[in-house]
Amino acid sequence: MTTDFPNGGPFTAYPRIISWLMDGDKRLRLLDSIHPAAKERTDLAEITNEYTLNQVFAMTSSGPAKALGLCDRGHLGSGAIADVRCYCIDPDIEAMFSSPCMVIKDGQIVLRQGKIMNNGRGHTLVCRPEWDRNRLPRIHEAMAKHLSIAPQNYGWVGRESSRVLEVIPCRSGE
Repeated sequence: MTTDFPNGGPFTAYPRIISWLMDGDKRLRLLDSIHPAAKERTDLAEITNEYTLNQVFAMTSSGPAKALGLCDRGHLGSGAIADVRCYCIDPDIEAMFSSPCMVIKDGQIVLRQGKIMNNGRGHTLVCRPEWDRNRLPRIHEAMAKHLSIAPQNYGWVGRESSRVLEVIPCRSGE
């Protein structure tokens, strides 16, 4: 799940999306409510898998961290920066993921039972993995062919920010 792709959607929709991933019947009811032409263009009705909590946590924490080579994130092992979100089990998955019981960031409790405890200055994390810049023209060509937004309008490169940037080292090959 990502907000970075034009079809990704806002992070505020994640609880609803997670509930669809975890509940096949809910997913089918949603499909019954959309336009028939849209329903014909998707294979969602054929998905029988229902995600577990462990799979959701991997998809939203350890998976992205691993994909970016962020060895100190996405896990609670030794040396990890344990940014943690805690949930009270609720049969209403969307409600559960909409309101964590507690959020810990940089070792500080920032939210407890819906109440903001600490909203410090924070910082923006930037990951700059190595990649082959020679592929950029081909990527831009594919984007121009399939998307309505010009390739140069993507990204954050070089824009000024009043926020403090923390460059996170990436490690490849893991």
